[in-house]
Amino acid sequence: MENSKVSTQFFTKRVEVLNLNMKRKKQISKKSVKVKDLSYAQINIDYSEIKRIKATVRGYFGKAFTVDLNLENYQGVWAQESGTYDETVITFSNEECEKFRDELKNTNILHWNPKYEKANLVGGNKWSVQILTEEGKICKSGSNKFPKEFGLFCKLIEEVCGQTFEIPC
Repeated sequence: MENSKVSTQFFTKRVEVLNLNMKRKKQISKKSVKVKDLSYAQINIDYSEIKRIKATVRGYFGKAFTVDLNLENYQGVWAQESGTYDETVITFSNEECEKFRDELKNTNILHWNPKYEKANLVGGNKWSVQILTEEGKICKSGSNKFPKEFGLFCKLIEEVCGQTFEIPC
């Protein structure tokens, strides 16, 4: 009887967290505006023009880290999935935002290839980054292959969030 009660409480709490997540996604999607995807050739923007960065890293066994940083209102959300879902709201100052943008230049992220994939390897680690600007959306992703500056990008995200952001084992 006691195990059933604990199990029910866990399930109820998980449903509450999922419902809260769905509400947040609906709020974000209501605010979002249709933006065009920018190809590699169309990218001619400055790092100061980046409004938002969304990034996800997912390991082979399903553990994932996600970050959504809004650089216009100096806040974001970091999340971890690994059987459970943990989320942390992040706030940062204008100075921290400018420092982040300056250091982001060192990752050369605007000039990463759109896709990085290791041939003949199914499954494994996956990652994606979306960069939103006034001009549109820039998408980068990969499966088992990364740009050389990817580790630097992950470290930078960790510094801003104060949380882990790495390819999970």
